[in-house]
Amino acid sequence: MNICDLIYKLYATGFVLWIENGKLKYRLYKECDGRDKYIKQIIEYKNSIIKFLSFNKIYTPNSLNDINIYKSESDYGELSFGQSRLWFIERYEEGS
Repeated sequence: MNICDLIYKLYATGFVLWIENGKLKYRLYKECDGRDKYIKQIIEYKNSIIKFLSFNKIYTPNSLNDINIYKSESDYGELSFGQSRLWFIERYEEGS
């Protein structure tokens, strides 16, 4: 699972995650259906979540929001439809 996607998904469902004194903390800022399911995911990916939050210096509940773009240790990301189309055209025409 892509941890960045999981963090955004959790945030969209009402969870705010951060690191405090080296420990993972969370807060629900709105009602959430399936709360227990999401808590199990947090527990399952706890080490990766801590690593991601530390890497992005998320040390307070207000640090994480959906308008920031977060760093990932992944070397690549998925292309959007438009990017895929441009890549295909570039490859097909052998340079433009």
